Formats: sequence, structure tokens, C-alpha cells
Amino acid sequence: DFISRFGELGITVREGKIRFDPVLMNRNEFLTTAQTFDYFDVNQEKRSIDLDEGMLAFTVCQVPIIYIKSTERKVIVFTRSGNEKEMKESEIDPHLSKSIFQREDKISKVHVLIN
Repeated sequence: DFISRFGELGITVREGKIRFDPVLMNRNEFLTTAQTFDYFDVNQEKRSIDLDEGMLAFTVCQVPIIYIKSTERKVIVFTRSGNEKEMKESEIDPHLSKSIFQREDKISKVHVLIN
């Protein structure tokens, strides 16, 4: 179930990079009303993120990944230090992907804009 769900969400790892290509995902899974997403971070602390209509959230290695319906396609990585790194490709660079895999707690969340 776990592996097939990641497949549905379009998550793959190639050359050390987390990639997002949700072609199999059911578009009806996006929220139709605002909701709160609760999860546990890498330090086992309960956290919450407010989500709007047109979003879908899940975690990868306890880092929240938020899919957002958009007219463009890109990934924005938000760090704990308050920085943002935008990537035009639908993937996270190897350095940041490694940080997620190693649960270094340097990344607070990832926005994946999907057209």
C-alpha cells in the first residue's frame, strides 16, 4: 500500500533527487474546503498546517509535502532558517533531498505546484 500510494502521488527518487510527477493521482483528492493538516515532525512534535481549497498534504520522511493546484509547475522548499529555494523542475536537488532522507530537520515544508 505504501509503495503504491507513493506511485499514485507521483513520488520517485532518481539520481538522489526526489521527483514529483503525479500523473496517476486522482484530482478529486485535492481539498474542496480549507482544513488543517496535522503531522509529527522529525523530533516527534505534533505540528499543524492550515490548508486551503485546492491543496493536498502528506509527509515524506516526516517533512510535509503540499501539492497545490496551479497554472505553473515548480517546487518550493522552505527551510527552518526561513529561506526558500525555488526549483523550476518538479524535483528537489540532491543536497536538499539528502537532508530530507536523513531527517536533518533543516526543511520545514515543500510546496509542489501542479498544473
